Amino acid sequence: MDTQNRTLVVRRVSAAQEAGRSYELWLISSRFSSPRSLGVVGNGEFTQHALPASYDIDTLRSASYAVSLEPAGGSPSGVPTGPVLFTGKAVESLPASPPRS
Repeated sequence: MDTQNRTLVVRRVSAAQEAGRSYELWLISSRFSSPRSLGVVGNGEFTQHALPASYDIDTLRSASYAVSLEPAGGSPSGVPTGPVLFTGKAVESLPASPPRS
């Protein structure tokens, strides 16, 4: 997670693509009554998502993130409908600064 540029990168590590199904990324915070979708995870090794401007940095840092298995294209209801397969905290990182001479 890069809060400065408001982006989140998801890396596919061990999950295989399932025909007719999509993995969807969710933000889970006590500030919301239900999980908020951050979008479908792509088929490549990395998927980058913009973090919503309406979510403050403290919410993004304290939230948990989850991935559920959904019908192709994502949840039809706006909340997870399939099993939640992964949960955890985001790691905040910034691109490395060039070395000073």
